[in-house]
Amino acid sequence: MKKISIGVAVFCIWIFANGFWEMAGAPDHYTSCQSIDWAQEQNKGKFRPDEAMSLWILKSIKCE
Repeated sequence: MKKISIGVAVFCIWIFANGFWEMAGAPDHYTSCQSIDWAQEQNKGKFRPDEAMSLWILKSIKCE
């Protein structure tokens, strides 16, 4: 049970870190929601489900 909890925690940290890493390339004057939209636009046409999921989760938390 403890290994599962650690695994879930590591997965969540990795997802959020991945989302913030993608947003880091956005112009500095963008808000958080604009940065997420920018990162999602940059990833269109690429098969990166991990990045898409992380940005979707961040957008659902921060922007809605």
